Amino acid sequence: MPLVEERTLENPRIGVGSGSPLFGRCAPHNPFRARLGPRPRPGRDAPHRPLPSAGLGAPGAAAAARAPAMLATPAAPLLQLLLLLGPRLEAAGVAEPPLPAVVLAILARNAEHSLPHYLGALERLDYPRARLALWCATDHNVDNTTEMLQEWLAAVGDDYAAVVWRPEGEPRSYPDEEGPKHWTKERHQFLMELKQEALTFARDWGADYILPDTAASDQAAAACGGPDAGLSDLLLQFLVWDHPPGVSAHVCNEHRYGYMNVPVKSHQGLEDERVNFIHLILEALVDGPPMWASAHVSRPPKRPSKMGFDEVFVISLARRPNRRERMLSSLWEMEISGRLVDAVDGRTLNSSVMRSLGVDLLPGYQDPYSGRTLTKGEVGCFLSHYSIWEEVVARGLAQVVVFEDDVRFESNFKMRLEWLMKEVEAEKLPWDLIYLGRKQVNPEEEAAVEGLPHLVVAGYSYWTLAYVLSLAGARKLLASQPLRRMLPVDEFLPIMFDQHPNEQYKAHFWPRDLRAFSARPLLAAPTHYAGDAEWLSDTETSSPWDDDSGRLVSWSGSYKTLRDPRQDLAGSSGHSLHPHPQDEL
Repeated sequence: MPLVEERTLENPRIGVGSGSPLFGRCAPHNPFRARLGPRPRPGRDAPHRPLPSAGLGAPGAAAAARAPAMLATPAAPLLQLLLLLGPRLEAAGVAEPPLPAVVLAILARNAEHSLPHYLGALERLDYPRARLALWCATDHNVDNTTEMLQEWLAAVGDDYAAVVWRPEGEPRSYPDEEGPKHWTKERHQFLMELKQEALTFARDWGADYILPDTAASDQAAAACGGPDAGLSDLLLQFLVWDHPPGVSAHVCNEHRYGYMNVPVKSHQGLEDERVNFIHLILEALVDGPPMWASAHVSRPPKRPSKMGFDEVFVISLARRPNRRERMLSSLWEMEISGRLVDAVDGRTLNSSVMRSLGVDLLPGYQDPYSGRTLTKGEVGCFLSHYSIWEEVVARGLAQVVVFEDDVRFESNFKMRLEWLMKEVEAEKLPWDLIYLGRKQVNPEEEAAVEGLPHLVVAGYSYWTLAYVLSLAGARKLLASQPLRRMLPVDEFLPIMFDQHPNEQYKAHFWPRDLRAFSARPLLAAPTHYAGDAEWLSDTETSSPWDDDSGRLVSWSGSYKTLRDPRQDLAGSSGHSLHPHPQDEL
């Protein structure tokens, strides 16, 4: 029998009205929520206890206030009446009706990787827990899901109006199951039985709504509700599935309310789903809101590594703490041990400092698209990479990875990079530099490396956001003495492997024998491009290299930072880009 812990709860429908729930009607065919049985009678079917009333300033009121804007004509007369009379009732001291009572059905199976984040999202719901009941079921687990859910309920269960805990016994498989991710007919049948049990409990409890299968099922849900999402916001989204006839509804995609994990194939295992979920976390760190895990759940320990490299460098400006924090969080989630390198801030440079460093401009250099000269931001960027090359040589590091702090990682980045380097080593390929993320400039298809299907010979490329560098490669870069004839670092590297189209620039450097390759498909891309709302560049928004006035100039027209709408010829998910005349601003 399931363990039921039920707190004293007044009739959740008192004051809501006799016809419809507060947020509109709900027909039985609605797949997201269900209208729940006959209404309990006050004083007979449900015990009483004072509950917090919901004024227009209470949690969920903001969502309710938006309802008329979502529906072209009135769909819930009671809701509109409350919105109109709310301030008058409040001024007169009249108590407003409580918010709807809601049952959340949590069905979890083999969800150790995602369950802490889902539970964290539940904790952040902007809705009174005294109006929520939890119906929790878990079964057939081969991981730590049961213990996690039990630990969480022990910590927060008393905050909710009621808790039902329905665990399954020993782990077992379904007949004809290919693996823990395989949905057999028997598994579907058992899931429907669990949902029916939850629905029965919700009716008996007197709930206004039930949100069935709200999470932690291994099949789909990763987390529901962003950190500021109220339960009312979630309910309002469902109105589009159940609006009255003749009433037009509108969907707004301006806000993120949650995330869905990519489901794995029936033959795949828990590790495959964990990899997908880690990538989902990384995407949320970039696009927001981030998915923070519950602090009330014990999670498996992380074991960061350097992936077989001698060092993993992360170049980051100290005055960009948000980017730094996001980057460190991303590496932590992927279990990569990185070392921060404070970037040289171009804003702190002046002519005397650059002269003392021996920095001078490459004669005749101009940005190939905007025609501008070198910026102080580009000088700072070059000096940041240059300091890493010096450390590689000074310490004799055989191979390192270099990241900038605006990297968006592709799915399964760590394992794919480790496999790539194993393949390179097995083929005994002599190499100096391998791009992990870049912008391919020329449209011609690049030559594949024999025996290495995931590697191509690099052509003219932009960006230095992620690359692998060998000790021999660092020595070659330093030997060319680039500070005395500086240009942007992503223009310098193609010169050194003799793929830059400007012969005048190349004439200043010799030998140009850097052995450069690129991952295919690419393993990293920029977090944002020019034109994106969150785009920020400390090289493009910077003063000219010899301007000590302190003014900032935006060079946002540079082609380098624009997104090309076409996918590259090598099939790198659209991140290796080709030039097009219309890309120029």
